[in-house]
Amino acid sequence: MNQTNNKITFSLKTRRKRDKVTGIEQMMTKHLPIVMRTSFCGKDITVGTGHFCDYDQWDSVEQRVSSSDENDMHKLINNDLSIQKGILTAILLQHVNDEHIDKRELIVTTFRSIMNKCNRILYGIPESQDTHANKCLFEALNEFKKVKGDEGFWGQASDEKCSSLRHHFVSFEQYIGMTTTTKQHVTFGYFDEKGIQLYMEYLLEEANLCNNTILKHFDFFRQFFRWALKHKYHNNQFAADFKPNFRKYNRKVIFLSCQELYRLIHLHIPKKNKGLEQSRDLFLFSCATGMRYSDVKGLYKCDVNNLNCDFITVKTKDRLIVELNTFSRTIIEKYKDCDFPDGKLLPVISNQKLNENLKKLCRMAKINSDVHMVKYKGNERIDIIEKKYKLITTHAGRRTFICMMLSLNIPPHTVMKWTGHRSYNDMLPYIDTANEFCIEAMNKFDDFWYSYSGK
Repeated sequence: MNQTNNKITFSLKTRRKRDKVTGIEQMMTKHLPIVMRTSFCGKDITVGTGHFCDYDQWDSVEQRVSSSDENDMHKLINNDLSIQKGILTAILLQHVNDEHIDKRELIVTTFRSIMNKCNRILYGIPESQDTHANKCLFEALNEFKKVKGDEGFWGQASDEKCSSLRHHFVSFEQYIGMTTTTKQHVTFGYFDEKGIQLYMEYLLEEANLCNNTILKHFDFFRQFFRWALKHKYHNNQFAADFKPNFRKYNRKVIFLSCQELYRLIHLHIPKKNKGLEQSRDLFLFSCATGMRYSDVKGLYKCDVNNLNCDFITVKTKDRLIVELNTFSRTIIEKYKDCDFPDGKLLPVISNQKLNENLKKLCRMAKINSDVHMVKYKGNERIDIIEKKYKLITTHAGRRTFICMMLSLNIPPHTVMKWTGHRSYNDMLPYIDTANEFCIEAMNKFDDFWYSYSGK
């Protein structure tokens, strides 16, 4: 059989996804990969073209993108498909006498090598810079994490964002029907305008993320894509610059009011519940200093003197000096004779366990007022009513400190010195919220006035 007579065809690669409610697999119709097929030695060869097309825009007779596609993108894709077909035909001609040898892998490798050189010429990538021009997206993400980590500017939060990005890429592959058995992965080129649209659909519907979370996710997404673009790992400028046009909402600042803080301080805790008592002390120390819990549990005895705490923050790696007050000194004094591991200043409890204990403590202290929160998913408004104790986490201590200090008319720039905030805009949500403290303070003045006047 003469290999030059082999038919080369184009088609859309079908993908399926399972409906979460019914469990029924459904055929996907959006942003399907265009593949090129032929045969060699009686066995099929399938090669990805790097292009994508919606099912209703594919002409199965002509095996090309139909002209209903917006703009003239269909012309560019169709021209490139013809070029790729010509290249594959030429490669098959080279092996016309090797029909008894299985050279499918060599044919595919040769084809991809030629296409890489074409893209290098087309996008002006110098030969010396093209050693990783087609690096796998996941390999690039691993390198991105290592390089940024070695630079010393990353903390635990950045590592978590990188892990989250990888998790969503993997889950997105499953969402669009890619499986590990086919050894297919999303690429940098996949995230064109339609690919991004499908990715946002996944984040909203499958990952069930709200607008603010998606906006933060894309901040890190762009950071990674711009880094990869700078290193010539792709030429997808659209993805590197993409920002979702989502409605952003201001989250309600969850903190303890003066009365709630008083109830928590004076809450009776049975002696057998030592873990709850330590959890309260750690939270109150944060309320008194404004420190994140990651910094509280990282304090050593040598970081503290009678005047202040001098430490390097875990999140931002900034050096902060926070002056101590009577309340924070009382907590330090309580544990001064305790021999904690590694010379730590205070008890160390995992973040998860501490959050669980705080919810128990606040429920016991009857911090159970209703809190109305509003979220958005796309254009959908979601109203949530929740008991306050369920919303209290370790970070509420830091928020309580900030709101309390602002309500005492301490200048924002002084509070920022203690908390490490770098931008005044970061303080605006707290400034608005501090009004609740001012109302409580005025009510206390009213109580004082009535008692003084004898009314």
